[in-house]
Amino acid sequence: TGASSGFGKEIALLLSQSGYYVFATARRGELLRSLANDSLESYPLDVTDDESIKACMQHILATKGQIDLLVNNAGHGFYSTLEDADMKDVHHQFNVNVFGVVRMTQAVLPSMRSQKSGMIINISSISGHISMPIFGFYAGTKHAVEALSDALRMEVRQFGIKTVIVEPGIFKTNFRETALHTIRKSHKTKAYDKLVNTEMKYLADLYDKAPDPAKVAKLIAKIAKTKHPKRRHVVGKGSKTFLFIKKVFGYKLIDFILRKKFGA
Repeated sequence: TGASSGFGKEIALLLSQSGYYVFATARRGELLRSLANDSLESYPLDVTDDESIKACMQHILATKGQIDLLVNNAGHGFYSTLEDADMKDVHHQFNVNVFGVVRMTQAVLPSMRSQKSGMIINISSISGHISMPIFGFYAGTKHAVEALSDALRMEVRQFGIKTVIVEPGIFKTNFRETALHTIRKSHKTKAYDKLVNTEMKYLADLYDKAPDPAKVAKLIAKIAKTKHPKRRHVVGKGSKTFLFIKKVFGYKLIDFILRKKFGA
């Protein structure tokens, strides 16, 4: 899902070159047409729409008869302080990032259970472990994906279905523009001016120096062909360091680092 750009586009193309027949999906199907090849088919899909998901599943099963792998990649980024957030934006954030994952998972499980095999890879984030100012709602959705994935892994293991979480850090994707745009749009309360300006500069610098998203696609392709994959895979510059700090020193040091960084 979410294959029109960023991680999704790279993943779809690489899997199509690695022996999979890929159904690359996105809400705006016209953005996918240039990706099509002999082993990659584009299909419009809105993960917030039950009828859209049903039509997509019917098409896939009618075309190939089974589903071996689902990569839940579709994501939306809404960034705001809690005080300034419009609840419509909050609901949409959770509808895409959490309920979209649930809907897609529910849609593929009957087929996977009947064939007694399959893999579901959920794209989470380092934000699924560590939240920072203005990223609360996005991080909240990724914390939810982590919890749901852990439960799912134990529920479907008996059917030969594997559940894997991939936790990327910052990569060069269109989330840079999305993040900066939504922060500007949501910011209303002047009391947060310093925090917002500091974080926007930090994010712009971070994204400018970020690695290529192809690294995430290579990891996904490797996981897909692994017989006994790890539950979680952390990928991205500095991500493992942050998790190590959290594990060893706890939230007190994480909070100290973030306060120093953003003046919060």
